[in-house]
Amino acid sequence: MSGEMEPGIRRRLGRNPDMGRIRFGGETLDELFARIDAEFRARLRFYEGGVIADTRWYGWRLDPANLELVLVDSTGWRTYALPLTRCNQSAQVLDWLVQVSGKAWREHDIEKVTVGLLRALDDIFELQASLCSFGAHKTMTDQQIRDRVATFVQKFHEGEQP
Repeated sequence: MSGEMEPGIRRRLGRNPDMGRIRFGGETLDELFARIDAEFRARLRFYEGGVIADTRWYGWRLDPANLELVLVDSTGWRTYALPLTRCNQSAQVLDWLVQVSGKAWREHDIEKVTVGLLRALDDIFELQASLCSFGAHKTMTDQQIRDRVATFVQKFHEGEQP
């Protein structure tokens, strides 16, 4: 098992006491949830000014106050900033991903940075639900972007997987 769980799976399964005794690969369901939750919390990073990150984001940090994803190198230097309000359409998100994948930063592994950006955007916005369900083009307003960021930050601080 990869250690990652579909968002909300625990809520959908409910808290039926018998569910916790079901075994998967030698672990009970409760043990599996506890391990996955611990692995998730170990990935979380908190920085000054409310900036947060997940190690799966490969250097990207969310600055919720400025509604930006910021790429930071190993010394803490801001390499690139992406305004989340410019990610309000599926085509814009794709454009940012292609732009980042074409960069030539020496201090970053571009493949990891591109994957990290995709993961960060998906964690924050739930891309398929918010911008491209069933292959259909969708848009988000600035208020919807702010709301999704606020919801993500709240879940992040509570240690809940987005």
